[in-house]
Amino acid sequence: MIKTLLKIYGKIVAFSFFTTLILATIVGIVQSYFAEPSQSMRNCIMPFFTELLFVGLASVVALSTITIFINLNEKIRTHNTTNFLSFFILPFVIGIFSIISVVQAEGAGFQTILFLIVSIGTPLFFIRSEYLKFKNNE
Repeated sequence: MIKTLLKIYGKIVAFSFFTTLILATIVGIVQSYFAEPSQSMRNCIMPFFTELLFVGLASVVALSTITIFINLNEKIRTHNTTNFLSFFILPFVIGIFSIISVVQAEGAGFQTILFLIVSIGTPLFFIRSEYLKFKNNE
């Protein structure tokens, strides 16, 4: 059981990190190319740090699925509600607090919302897919 959970945890973290990195880079390139009128702003390195911030956020959300190891307990693994919560409770809490803090700090601009969707939605997608696989195998 621990090997299965380690495999699930590794998939969630690795796929979330690399997919978010690729998506954030694509979104950042498109945003900087079409949104900024001057050539000097297109060559600015500052959006790169914003992308790293959101990739870091996605990594934290993915790493927060460490709670899946609670499923080593038979009572939690067999009960549907606790099984679901072991996968999703901490990522949801971190995602909600991240959304609130980023929107308060930067405002709810289109680029901010787009990066939040990419950085929080991507790990949640992988968590959901691994949860459904785990639930079907049990």
